[in-house]
Amino acid sequence: MQFAKSIITNGLTLGFLRVKHVDVSVADNTLTASLQCWVAEADYVAGLPPPWVFPLTIPIPSEMGPLLQAGLLASPELSGATALPDALDTLDGAKVRKWAAIKTKREEVEFGGFVMGASTFDSDTVSQGRITGAVVLAMLATQAGMPFSQDWTLADNTSIPLDAPGMMAVGAALGQHVGGTHAVARTLRAAIEAATTLEELEEVQWPV
Repeated sequence: MQFAKSIITNGLTLGFLRVKHVDVSVADNTLTASLQCWVAEADYVAGLPPPWVFPLTIPIPSEMGPLLQAGLLASPELSGATALPDALDTLDGAKVRKWAAIKTKREEVEFGGFVMGASTFDSDTVSQGRITGAVVLAMLATQAGMPFSQDWTLADNTSIPLDAPGMMAVGAALGQHVGGTHAVARTLRAAIEAATTLEELEEVQWPV
């Protein structure tokens, strides 16, 4: 399939479009394709490579699902096959997807930073390790009766001075942030397991 339309990208005007490599995703009810673009049809005819290729994702109308299935069953390879429901469309399958989404959100929140007072601290894996190490040094300094001072870089790249109690307070705030995040996830996991309908499952959402 080919089309004529003017598209300007990176300062180049493309006028001849051709769809290629169409793939069907039955699970997602979508078509994926590559939209190849040339300046003019003559460049395509001459065998020049397309200077630009766009990915396309096209939703499949619900009424086309049975037609696609019928077409697949008409192929020699699937002739006589029995169509089975997708396990992901069941409540159990939906629970698996919901928990995967909750875990992704859990990691986003845990590693997305935390606030203590008026300051926002980083909480990615590296930052958590640095905070833990600095807290240990602050505790050792306190036990030895030695001074401790640390200029800590915040999430907005400004910095604040921290003494030993301040550094340990940051460590405690990090622990509360991580523990609270996982506590929310465990509560949602229990709600997912307790859901008996897709409607109940849809109501399980990470709190704003």
